[in-house]
Formats: sequence, structure tokens, C-alpha cells
Amino acid sequence: MMQPVCGGMRDYFGCDLTLWLGCLIYPIMDIHGPITVNPDSQIAACCRAIVRTCWARGLLAQAKLPTQDELSSTLGFCHNTLTPAMNLLVDAGMLLRRRRVGTIMVNPHAVPAGLWRVAIPYATFDGKARHQFATILCHYLQEHLQKRGCVVRHYLRKAAHAEEIPHALDHFGQLAVDVAGGKLDAILTPAFFSAASSQVAAAHGVSLCHVGSWQETPLRVVLDTDDLLLRGVRHLHAAGCRRIGLLYQENLTTVIRTLLQTFRQALAAHDSAAAGDLLPAADTLIDGAAIASRLLATPADQRPDGIIVLDDVLASGFAAALNRTAYSPALVVQTNRQIPLFFPLPTTRFEYNIDRLAARGADLVEQRLFRPGLADEVVCLAATLTPARPPVAHASQAAPIVV
Repeated sequence: MMQPVCGGMRDYFGCDLTLWLGCLIYPIMDIHGPITVNPDSQIAACCRAIVRTCWARGLLAQAKLPTQDELSSTLGFCHNTLTPAMNLLVDAGMLLRRRRVGTIMVNPHAVPAGLWRVAIPYATFDGKARHQFATILCHYLQEHLQKRGCVVRHYLRKAAHAEEIPHALDHFGQLAVDVAGGKLDAILTPAFFSAASSQVAAAHGVSLCHVGSWQETPLRVVLDTDDLLLRGVRHLHAAGCRRIGLLYQENLTTVIRTLLQTFRQALAAHDSAAAGDLLPAADTLIDGAAIASRLLATPADQRPDGIIVLDDVLASGFAAALNRTAYSPALVVQTNRQIPLFFPLPTTRFEYNIDRLAARGADLVEQRLFRPGLADEVVCLAATLTPARPPVAHASQAAPIVV
């Protein structure tokens, strides 16, 4: 069975957490069977060089490869390394040898299982609601990488750098050492790496791709929150809301700065009577309830009649605190398909698919494994709108309390 490799875990924790993580956090999906090559060997390096040469030359099915002597001269590998590397590519179904013809291309995408080495750096998970998204995202990242035959190596963030954003490579176990030492081909991560970290990785031939919401990494797949805000304001305005509030996480300041600008532009586009109520909070149930209490203490004519919430955990606490009151603003909430939460108030959901997010990130990484020179790219994943429906009523629910 293909096992994840946890770079630097033994040094950092004093024990090997590979088995623990593999069993409890990341169920292993061995799609391609056993690894056929040691990914850190010279033979594997030769395989990668051959594959990338074929892609750089645009060799399609039935195209003839250069002779082994030519490849040896071009790539700098001796025949004792080149021959077994070519054999592995033949066995994988990428190449075919024909007598008196030579070696021809069969399938440019067919490479030996375990050839590519991809890192997933992430923070530690404590089981709290705020980490559910990252936990499930990392699971899907590993699943999609393994479907593509990659060896996945995990790197936990060091406790000493828990509050530092943006991240650097040396914040995660032995990640910086492995990048510099040629132990990795790509990095796919929900962590908030700086643009400088991407440049450092690229200097060692390693592509760094972010998946999530961070805007500083040049190669990224991000949730299109700007589109959510524009559509959310339009939806609430069409529903008759004229004082619209935005409830968001105040800790992601670099991300929020852009979102606040988009929010104000969306309000202006619809001639909203108010500039919009900004409701910053941390991403917990308790903070959502605290915001609700604060609004309940505000005069009724000064409360928002529609609220966009950019975190489903916040929205759950917020809606629960308002459930037994007369104040019932229209809610638009950013949610995740794989993490269904209950909202006791009618809620319009803008739902993101974490599986699709991870798949798009794996696609970008796979493209650059075969063609390292590809330019950076930004992919924005739009949310799916689910109209508000009345929540399921429970017989035990008390009558509303008028505030």
C-alpha cells in the first residue's frame, strides 16, 4: 500500500507520526498499486528527465524518440541509468520499443506510479470546527494526487511559527531542506505562503500551488469570494434588503482588505441606502453569537435587514443566537458541500465544493510536473447558489422571544 511520507516529523516530534496521520487523518487510496520506482533514486530522476524532454518536444502518440545515445548526451545520464529508466517507462505504458524502428511514444501521460514527489504542508489539526475545512481539503488533495500516481509527503507547521503569516518554507518541518535537496517536484498546500517562498521553490525546480483563499501565491486555486459578494448583495437587494451587513473573519487582514473593497463596490452598484455594516469576528460559534447579541442591543431601525456571512461556523452561531428572537435578517452564507451545517434561520447558501477545489489544484500541479516552465495561473472557483428554505421545525422549539 502506498504510504504518505512525513518530512521532518520524527525530528520535530521525537517520533514517527506517519502511521498515525495515515490512519486517522488521511485514509490511503492506493489507486495505482505498489510504487514501481524509488522516487529519490537516480533512475527516477532519469525517468523524470525523459518524460519532461518528451513533453518539451511535443512528442505525441506514435512519435519516435531520440536514440538512447542522443538522450544520454542530452540529459547527462549514463546508459546504466538510462536503460532501466527507459524500461520503467515502457512497463508503465508510456513508451514502446519496436525492432528496427526504435522507441516510440504510446501515451505521454503514462508514468510509473510514485515518480512524482509532491508535498502537502499544513498546520496541525485540533478537531475544532475552524479546522474542518483544512482537514477535509488536505484529505482531498492527497486523494487527487495519488490518483495521478504521485508520492505525497506531509509537512506539519512548527509550533514556533503558528502565528506567522505569510509562511516561509522553513516553517514546516524539513520542507526547506527537502526543496533545496531535490527531494520534491511540487508543493500543493492550503497554507499561506508568501510570493517570495514561491520564488525560492521555483529556483529549485519546485512549483508551489496554493488552494483556498490566499491571494499572494502566484500559482493558486482560490474560492471566488469576490463573485460571492457581488451575487450576495444582488440577491439581498432583490429580496428587498436595503441595509446590508458583512460578517467576516477579522484575522485574515490581507484577504479581507480586498473583500471589503468589493463589498462596498457591490453596495454602490445597487444604490444601497447605507454604506454597509461591517461585522468583524473570529471564526468560532461563540463569536457569531457575540455579534448577534451586539446587534440585538442596537436599535431595531439601525440593524441590517440582510447579512452576508463569509464563514459557515460563524453563521451557525449567529443564527442560533437569533433563533428565538423577533430579529430575523435575511442571511447569505458561504458554505462547503462536504461540511453540512444546520442554520436555524432561513439561509441562502453559496456552496463551495472542496473536492472540486482540490481537483483543480492537483490539475495545476500535474501540468507543471510534466512541463515545469508553464507560467503561473490563477483559477477562481465559483460557488453554487442554493436558495433559502425554512429550517425544519422541531416540536421542542419554544415560542420566539420578542426583542
